[in-house]
This record gives sequence, C-alpha cells and structure tokens, in this order.
Amino acid sequence: RSNLGKQVAEEIKKFFAATVFDTQIPRNVRLAEAPSYGEPICIYDKSCVGAKAYQKLTEEYFIRNNVKYTPAFSVTKELRNNVISLVSPSKTFNVAALHAATVIIPDENLRMIVNRGLNSDELAEPNLMAIPATIAAYTEGFNWLHDLLDTINDNFIYAEREINKNLKNVKIVSGPATYLMWLDVSEISKDSKKLADYLRKETGLIVSAGSIYRGNGSQFLRLNLASPISMVEDGIERLITGIKNFSKK
Repeated sequence: RSNLGKQVAEEIKKFFAATVFDTQIPRNVRLAEAPSYGEPICIYDKSCVGAKAYQKLTEEYFIRNNVKYTPAFSVTKELRNNVISLVSPSKTFNVAALHAATVIIPDENLRMIVNRGLNSDELAEPNLMAIPATIAAYTEGFNWLHDLLDTINDNFIYAEREINKNLKNVKIVSGPATYLMWLDVSEISKDSKKLADYLRKETGLIVSAGSIYRGNGSQFLRLNLASPISMVEDGIERLITGIKNFSKK
C-alpha cells in the first residue's frame, strides 16, 4: 500500500522481468490469522481477498507452466473425503495388458463400500506380472515416463498442426492428461463407426468410433497418439487421405 512498497515491487519486476508473476498478494488480516489456526487460507476463509489472490496466482502458475491437469487430491480436506481416484500403470506408462489398477480412497467408510463392490464383482484379481510390473513402473520408471510425456506432447503438436491445416471440417476436442485425441467429425458424418470402418478398409488406419460410448459419440473419432512419431506421421497422413476421400463420396 505504501509508496515504498510500490517502488520495491516495480524494481523487482524491472530486474527479474518475465520471471515475476503478475498476481499480487495483498496484506490481509485473514491471511495473517490462518497460520495461527493451523489451516491454509483456502480452508480458513476461502472467500477473503487474500485467498482469492492465491487462487489467481495458482491459475497464473498453471498457465505459465503449461500444467496439463489439476490432481484430484488438490481439493480441500472436506472435499477430499469424497474423492475416488483410480490410477493404472498400464495407462500412466502406456504398458498394455498388465491387468492392474490402484484405487485410492481417503475416507475409510467409502473405501469399505468400494472394496466390497470390487470383490463382489471379482475385479481384484491381478495377473501374474501385474504386481511386480506395477512396483517396477512406479519405482524405476520416472525418467522413462517423462521422456514418454515429451514424446506424446510432440505427437499432439504435430497431429494438431496437420489436422487443422488439412481437414478444415474436423474439430479437435482437446483434453488434459491423456494420450488420446478426440475428433469431432459431425460435419463429415453422423455415423463415426461407418467412417472408422471406411478408414480401416481403405487406408489400413484403425481408429475408435465414439459411438461405443453412446450419447453423441457417433459424431466423434478417437486416436491413440502414444506411439513413435514415425507411426503418428504415417497415421495422420492416412487419416487425412481417408477423410478427404470419404467426403467426396
């Protein structure tokens, strides 16, 4: 609030330039009180000016650092007790056929309910390699996973560029934390299964028809981009050729 404070802020921004965030955290009574109660401001008083400033700072951080998703367990403690999180190394590390997944449920009562359901349906039966492979993935796969994510990110950039350039009547539906790309093909066909079958027959490209997910899924195709870039380039070329030929029919 003081002139000195403003001068210091201006000098910091001038010296550190783009590394300084635009969001400013103001002096706030509720911010000062929260540590005394042992609570973060988002729980102590999430509607106060200070809490809203921190929320804005978080959003700015996500945008600047291209954060792809917000973890479910980043919610407040009260909401966390309603969270059921399912993770699988076969998805995270793109290792197929492990037949293993982990269910993380903080609330004990909710965990018991889900546990009964899983065992009643006989789903809690991993195969021979599932447990050692899961342990290996989470303890030894950190560097490999980040290399994989870099590759998938490059694949998305390439696919988006080529599709936007060559298929004006196809819309990309982006989603966070996934190696799957959804395409809105409603301007080409209202029957995505028919289009997927045509692509497979005429170009050899196998894509998933959204119709299996019901609703308006019949207007969408799904691509898996967790492959080497050479395969992605070949697949996108087939996709473009196939859809252009299909549109001429």
